[in-house]
Amino acid sequence: TACHDGSVANPDLRAGNAYDALVPAYVVAGDAEGSEFYQKLPGVGHPFDPGVVLTSSEIALIKAWIDRGAEDN
Repeated sequence: TACHDGSVANPDLRAGNAYDALVPAYVVAGDAEGSEFYQKLPGVGHPFDPGVVLTSSEIALIKAWIDRGAEDN
């Protein structure tokens, strides 16, 4: 979240802000493929090298969360 710390890039992904910053603006609940957040994950389509590597399992988990409705639990 170095770039998304509330000072450089939107959305602000600091702890406590991330869910409200992402849903529904960047996450389409029930549609990972249509969600900008998913499309720009490192390993899926992030346009820059964020210095973070997500495993295929982590990407699958995020996709499943979005496809299940992106609930805040």
